[in-house]
Amino acid sequence: MVDNIDVVLSILACWKIGATPVVVDFRTPRSQRARQARDFGLKMVFESRAMPGDEAYPNALFDAGWKSASAPGFDANAAAMDDASPAFLIFSSGTTGDPEAYTQSHEALARRIAARRGVVEGTAKRFLTPMALSYSAMRHQVLGYLLYGAILAAMKGMARNARKIATNISTPCRTRMAF
Repeated sequence: MVDNIDVVLSILACWKIGATPVVVDFRTPRSQRARQARDFGLKMVFESRAMPGDEAYPNALFDAGWKSASAPGFDANAAAMDDASPAFLIFSSGTTGDPEAYTQSHEALARRIAARRGVVEGTAKRFLTPMALSYSAMRHQVLGYLLYGAILAAMKGMARNARKIATNISTPCRTRMAF
């Protein structure tokens, strides 16, 4: 998904059903998505828009109505977060060749978030980044801020320069998330 709020909701939904999310950059070409799905056994790729290309992979378009829907008969307390279903499958940047993948346990994720607590408590509990949550460092920052009571305001689109970031800061955000 292009919208970071949708990415966070998708991550939380995966954890609720005991699935391991794999956050892929929304700009990733269809051919690379197909290769990742094949090589790493991805069951479904949820997208906010159909990607161009002929390569086939298991995908579905994200339905905005899912944000407010609940699964019929789903017990939210039944799906425990444990290392049988890792917190994330994360891809390396691929700068040395093909991207590699590694799993991050819920325990490791919790340690990384806990290590940032002092930073979060020393701020006004606000975090702004123009980066997509396909970067694991950004996911850890966002999840940490949310866990420790911050409000996440989603920027409209990706900001690529200082002027666009300044415009996004001065423009009221319509989408906010807090735990």
